Amino acid sequence: MNRFLCALALVLLLSVVSNSSAQTEKQSSLAKRLQAEPVAQLVNDAVKFGDAQRGAIAFYQPAMNCARCHEASVGG
Repeated sequence: MNRFLCALALVLLLSVVSNSSAQTEKQSSLAKRLQAEPVAQLVNDAVKFGDAQRGAIAFYQPAMNCARCHEASVGG
């Protein structure tokens, strides 16, 4: 389950809306490509190539709201 949450956080992070329309179009395209990927593959890639320090920064971003419901501990 923890791997699924990592993948979900990754997808949410990549879909945060930007101010520029060109960036928004890129994100929309990326979101579509991510949705087409098997979740198991996204999870494996997040585990294999993920950066815990950058993930922690994303986790505490106010726009992401992750910390509102989740704890920063593994599996929390």
